[in-house]
Amino acid sequence: MGVRLLFGAIGLAVALGAALGLNALFDALNTRALLAGTQVLLFDTDDEVVERLQEAGAQFGDPQFSLAWNNLNDLDLHVIDPAGNHIWYRQRTSPTGGELDVD
Repeated sequence: MGVRLLFGAIGLAVALGAALGLNALFDALNTRALLAGTQVLLFDTDDEVVERLQEAGAQFGDPQFSLAWNNLNDLDLHVIDPAGNHIWYRQRTSPTGGELDVD
């Protein structure tokens, strides 16, 4: 729960900053450098998330990364595999077998 709250607070701050044109302030405060390399890991199985994934036709694998939220915002999950391949909505598969199956 604390990890979700932290991620939400960081995401909200960044989104508000962008919406209000505060990027110069964020740069001055070195916010991007502070968040560089930040990883939010949540080892949790949420029945609601699993149900939503099944309804969307998601495949299940190991490892599996899922991003869930409960509002109208559009969040994107980016994954860099060990070979350096970037998997995201514009590059849905990687040569190593990674795949973004539901967006």
